Amino acid sequence: MTIQTNLTGDDWRAFLRFTQRRLMGGAAAKLRLCLALLGFAVVFGLLVNVSKSKIDAGSMIVGALVTVLWLAIIIRLQARRMRPATDGIMIGPHSITLDDDGVRDRARLRESLVRWEAVRAVQVTAAHVFIVVDNHAAFIIPRRSFSSDTEREQFVSEIQKRSGKVAA
Repeated sequence: MTIQTNLTGDDWRAFLRFTQRRLMGGAAAKLRLCLALLGFAVVFGLLVNVSKSKIDAGSMIVGALVTVLWLAIIIRLQARRMRPATDGIMIGPHSITLDDDGVRDRARLRESLVRWEAVRAVQVTAAHVFIVVDNHAAFIIPRRSFSSDTEREQFVSEIQKRSGKVAA
């Protein structure tokens, strides 16, 4: 079974968001992070109170805002540097084939084969099918690449059958 697709920068960004959500663990992880930050603030407040130190609340707030802004800028710059080149191997037309050996990806500048044993999961989202092969690697197939929901379901079913992994 072969699917023709044309990956865009938006597809790449969707994959990055998907990976981030997978690795962060969803809402439970965000709740744990918020609780940890709250705990840190309480401990910090108690230490300041016990030490009888005088801390200017305005300076502390400005310092926290500057730190958050600095981190946001650094993260944006890193994300921008990680974008795939428009003339590279990620963006553009791809042909994804499921065969006896594994998942084949043919693009203008490369061809690859990932054996079925390497497939870790197949994830279906609102806009994509991701064939996950490592923590930060997957075949990205936009839903627009399928002519119908039935074709997409057959494609996912074939991956499940050959890899032994159930779609999530």
